[in-house]
Amino acid sequence: MPLAEQTVRFLRYLSDQYPHIGRLEQLQRHPHLLNWLTGLRLHIPPLSNSTHAQLVIRLRRLFEELAWTQQLPALAHLLISDDVPRTHHYLPRPLTPEQDHIIQGELLVTICTALPCCCNAIPACASANVPIWPSIASAPSAQTNGLSSYHSASSRRNAGSPRIPSGTNSLHVYKRCVPTMRLLR
Repeated sequence: MPLAEQTVRFLRYLSDQYPHIGRLEQLQRHPHLLNWLTGLRLHIPPLSNSTHAQLVIRLRRLFEELAWTQQLPALAHLLISDDVPRTHHYLPRPLTPEQDHIIQGELLVTICTALPCCCNAIPACASANVPIWPSIASAPSAQTNGLSSYHSASSRRNAGSPRIPSGTNSLHVYKRCVPTMRLLR
């Protein structure tokens, strides 16, 4: 709603509810503006929080401008920041148990792929002592494919963790890892 239209509506509200108000100096927070704010909250159909906030903020800016230009500092304090409704903060919807289960399975495949030394029965490196969450270690197989090992140029191949060819199916890596992961619990 444009500022001019909003201003006309507010002035119409004042003339309907308080016909004795004829000058800006007569305008008060209580009852004039508090009753107007109540009317906004009870509007039919209900206003969204963002529309309600825009109406209050625009009228507040108008009062601040009038306070400056008309030398009426009291106008700047008729509407305060607490009069602006807060926007709703929506949380993301939770995962279903099935989605959570699939993600845990994919995470396990990623762990076994990125750290193959952790998947061997005999710990061959320091990362084998990293605790694995029991819920992840017992996750069912996930139907995903991907690269099976990630080695940096500076990493040394560990004798206890054979390099897995890049074309290997992640599911096979997962099946190899699960018995060892269950032992780590």
